[in-house]
Amino acid sequence: MEIPAEYLKELEQFRGVVPAQIASRIETLLRTYEKLDKESLNICAAKRVVSPAVNRLIPSRSLEGLISRPTHRSHGGLRYFHVMSLVAKQLAEKLFNARFAECRLPSGCGAISVALYSLTNLRANVMALPREYTTHSAHPSLREQGYGGFRGLQITDIPLTEDRLNVDVDAMAEVAKKVKPSLIITGSHVMLFPEPIAEIRKIADDIGAKMMYDGAHVLGLIAGRKFQDPLKDGVDLLVGSTHKTLSGPQGGIILTNKDEMIERLEPKMTGSRMHSVVSAGYVAGLAVTLAEWLEFGEEFADQVVRNAKALGKAMDKEGFHLFGKDKGYTESHTVVAEISTLVKGDEGLTLLEGAGIMAATYNLWWEPASKRGCLRMGTTIPTRYGMKESEMKEIARFLRRTLIDREAPENVRRDVLDFKSRFTEIEYCFK
Repeated sequence: MEIPAEYLKELEQFRGVVPAQIASRIETLLRTYEKLDKESLNICAAKRVVSPAVNRLIPSRSLEGLISRPTHRSHGGLRYFHVMSLVAKQLAEKLFNARFAECRLPSGCGAISVALYSLTNLRANVMALPREYTTHSAHPSLREQGYGGFRGLQITDIPLTEDRLNVDVDAMAEVAKKVKPSLIITGSHVMLFPEPIAEIRKIADDIGAKMMYDGAHVLGLIAGRKFQDPLKDGVDLLVGSTHKTLSGPQGGIILTNKDEMIERLEPKMTGSRMHSVVSAGYVAGLAVTLAEWLEFGEEFADQVVRNAKALGKAMDKEGFHLFGKDKGYTESHTVVAEISTLVKGDEGLTLLEGAGIMAATYNLWWEPASKRGCLRMGTTIPTRYGMKESEMKEIARFLRRTLIDREAPENVRRDVLDFKSRFTEIEYCFK
């Protein structure tokens, strides 16, 4: 494994130290990381900030809860954990208009593993979005590199439209007739626009396939009624992460309205094959997060999407090439710009970090993996700190100064820190 040069300097402080010195040096690194995260302008689409009420509960990591039926009493004290779990379950079902919710999962990828285990046989034929990075692609955990590979699934790509921003329904129908998959998986980790779920449902019904939607990145927008509702449109399972747009503690969730799915899921979650433990602090924090969404979610989600559209428009005016421009840039929290003509490889991230801006870069479908010519941004964190459309114009100017004008990153950083210092209170939550 080749270690990046900028990491080597930090690793030097651990060279030759005795074990007793490790704790203090690790703590120093952690505090530095926390300070960087606090002071930086974070526009990573996959990141969030939790509310103070939720943050107080998360540190209860030493308390574990057994994933079992609430009536299962083999471990003393579990009734407190089970009550919190049941509250979270009921809140999730109400928030998402679902008949069944399973909230006791360690991650979105964990939710995907349970979903694939429940929906597929070994080596089953399935259709999923392409794996290569595009503006509409499947998360690696769904493909051969992840749980799809563990199940030995035979995966066929879902065709995309010419602009690669969405599913090509007509082309997909033709492929599905030939492949006859038992499962169709949609939902992207780079999703600018809603998918034609109702039309895909018809394709699935024609060939007798189940449908699963990966809502990890847009789960909060679904909860806030600002994105498509996959359950309403007929998917069998909606899976997702609780720590992206939903802005909760790190974990996963599975939702369904289908009796058959409930019957498949419950034994697998509570039986010996999925016997596990999760943090009681996570379950408690998620319950409060869901309550906050019932109270503030629609307003929050609406502003997130408004800000994303405003950021796309502002970046366009500043000279960036934005995907989805002719469609209004985005209908989600995500904005995607091509920067392959501006930077090479990890240079974009290095420049942005130097300017106090946290974002994400990756390669586009026509690029080699090392080029990383695409900039993915999100407005969840800026919105949570109370920023609105006018602030998106300022963020776009910071990005232009850093990536187009190539102004010294330390100069931009001073202005970014001053800008960020105006927004310190977390909004859309219980005070």
